[in-house]
Parts: sequence; structure tokens; C-alpha cells
Amino acid sequence: MKVNKYIYLLALTIASFSWNGCDLFDEEEPIPSYLYIDGMDLNTSSITEGSNQHDIKDAWISVNGEFIGVYPIPALVPVLETDVQQVRIFPGITANGLSNFRITNPFYTFYEKDIDLESGKIDTITPAVAYDDNNVFLLVEDFETSNLMTFDVDGSTQTKVTAKTTDVFEGTKSGEIELTSSNGFLEVGSNLIYEIPNPEYVYLEVHHKNEVSLEFGLISYKDNAPFEKQYVAGVFPSDEWQKIYIDITNDVKLMQTNGGDEFRLVIRALYTGDDNTYIYLDNIKLIYQ
Repeated sequence: MKVNKYIYLLALTIASFSWNGCDLFDEEEPIPSYLYIDGMDLNTSSITEGSNQHDIKDAWISVNGEFIGVYPIPALVPVLETDVQQVRIFPGITANGLSNFRITNPFYTFYEKDIDLESGKIDTITPAVAYDDNNVFLLVEDFETSNLMTFDVDGSTQTKVTAKTTDVFEGTKSGEIELTSSNGFLEVGSNLIYEIPNPEYVYLEVHHKNEVSLEFGLISYKDNAPFEKQYVAGVFPSDEWQKIYIDITNDVKLMQTNGGDEFRLVIRALYTGDDNTYIYLDNIKLIYQ
């Protein structure tokens, strides 16, 4: 009978798998070694590169050149390799304030170390990175001894960024913006305009604490005259200090294609309430490679 034949063949197959599968499933699983990354440090030259405060969220990890994954920090990372292995850890950030836009920061170096890994053992490390030597810092403003954000764009002397001690992220001062019902719109720019020749990357870094939404943009200049204005990213209100990394690479390149040859950083905000509204800024950095 055909049915009996099929049942017989199926039984043989199962029996064969059972006999031969013992070796397959009885093999011991390898015990991994572990890296525990409890955080990351950023080393900076405070004079030329500003604050070392960062918002590195992820560790992008490779072992002996093989990428093994992206891990939110703090992270316990299993590694199957043992003995001395070359470990590289690249600092990861969220770009433009978008939690699903996770990338490695092109302006930071990576951590590299040969680590003697042992099965079952946890090696705890706090990788330290720095700014890359190829970076060009166009603007570094912490409001401690200067204020490079006083260029009036909106035409009102009542709306401005002022160095104050009212609410600071670090140090003794931050940039304060006050908006009122009678002076409810702010648009202010960097004092200087900047050349950004043939950039591979252009980023804006800012610490902010703001009671209303805030936008960041650029004014391009052609032959020393304002040529084009584009706002490229914004932040929602936050009652705690936050750091944002804004990738403006494509925006700069497009404005250059349109004819712009120099750039001014601009900020704008709109009053939306009944009481005086405040915005605080710190550690503004405009960087390119």
C-alpha cells in the first residue's frame, strides 16, 4: 500500500535523524567572553574644540575587523572570540534629534585596544575618543567670555541672545533668549560668516533648554551679500538640557550648488504663551571636514 510505504519511509527518516542528531545537539555551546561598556568619554582641547560634554548613545563594535553589532550604552556585549583580540568601538549618536537615525559620528575618532578575552569573563571598559584631527571648527561658543551670536536678523534690538548666569549647562554662563508678548519673534545669527570649501561633512552641535520650539538654519552669501536662507532642523520644547547633533552637509552642498559661497548660522523662535518665555543655549559648535 502506498500510504504504508510513506509511513515506513517517514519512520526511517525520523529514526535516522534521531540517531545522527545526538552528536549535533550534544555538542557544548561555546561560552562567550563579555565586554561591558559602562559609558564613553570625549577628550577635547577646551580652547579650540570646546566642551567635552557629549551625547554618545551607542557603541558600534568590531572584533578583528568583523562588525558584531550596535549596542546602546551601557552595554554587555558577548564575544565568541577568546585570547588577544583587536577591539574597535565607534561612538554612535542620533542625528537631527531623530531616535531612529542612529549613525557613527564622523567627527569623532574611534577607540581601539587589544584585549585578552577569556570565556565567561567580563571585561569592563570606558572607551575614550576625541575629535578627529581633520575637523575644522568654524564656531565654538560657550558664552563664558564671549558671545558670537549677536547678529540681528529680525530687525529688533529687543530680541537677542545674551550671556547670562540664570540657567547654565556647565561653567558659569549660557546664552539666554527672552520672548514676550510684545517681542515674540526672534531671528538671530552668528557674528561671522564662514567659508566651507568642498565639505565631506558639516555638523552643528548645540546644548539647549527651551520653553518653545527652536529652529536652526543657514543664510548663504554670494559676493558678500545675503543670497539664500534655509532652516534645516528644529527642536521641541524641553525642560531639561539636551544635546543635538544636526547634519547640515546636504543643505550646505545644495546652497553651494545654488551659488552661495559663505554661510551664517541662524536661529529663530516664536513666542506662543502668555508669560515670558525663555530659551537657553550652550556649547554651540559648527564643524566641517
